[in-house]
Amino acid sequence: MITIEQLKELQQRADKLKQYLMNNGFVKTLCVIDSEGLVDVDRLLQDVKKQIERKNGLPVQIPLIGKITFHSSDVDVLYNMIAKE
Repeated sequence: MITIEQLKELQQRADKLKQYLMNNGFVKTLCVIDSEGLVDVDRLLQDVKKQIERKNGLPVQIPLIGKITFHSSDVDVLYNMIAKE
């Protein structure tokens, strides 16, 4: 069970992350977060897919599993899985 204190701590962390992302130069150039801190998920999805396609995949090292490479189609699958939740 989560306590009120743990919820407050999570909210503080989320607020710090939001401020960091809103002030991050790279994130600003993507134009995916508006002045209220809302994320344009569709635009972010398209930008991520373009970057992955440009590099012929995004290699990720996962402990105990090893290196796997994500492709733009994997991003679509992940997005659809998250959208169902």
